[in-house]
Amino acid sequence: MHPDADELLEELARLDATMAHVVASAGDGGNPDLERVLDKHARHLRALLGSDGGEVATDAIDAAKRALNTAEPAAPLRMLSMARDTLGAVVRRHAARATTFHKVA
Repeated sequence: MHPDADELLEELARLDATMAHVVASAGDGGNPDLERVLDKHARHLRALLGSDGGEVATDAIDAAKRALNTAEPAAPLRMLSMARDTLGAVVRRHAARATTFHKVA
């Protein structure tokens, strides 16, 4: 499957919006509704990115959950920031490939 570049970038934008809620709620304890939304993002990104990008998505979601569930969120938020940067780079790389693939096909 070769996902559309727009679909990849739209999912990244949706995840970024969710991550803003995570950052605002960091350290507040578990939020089952927010964790369900994060899990949905993880499933969608794993499907879009395949095996080479799916683990990066899982890492970012796990970092977000750690930030939510910790009493001291400073270190988990730094880890989340790095994981988001890595995921963003992977998604943009896949989007660039998708654009090239769709132009050739």
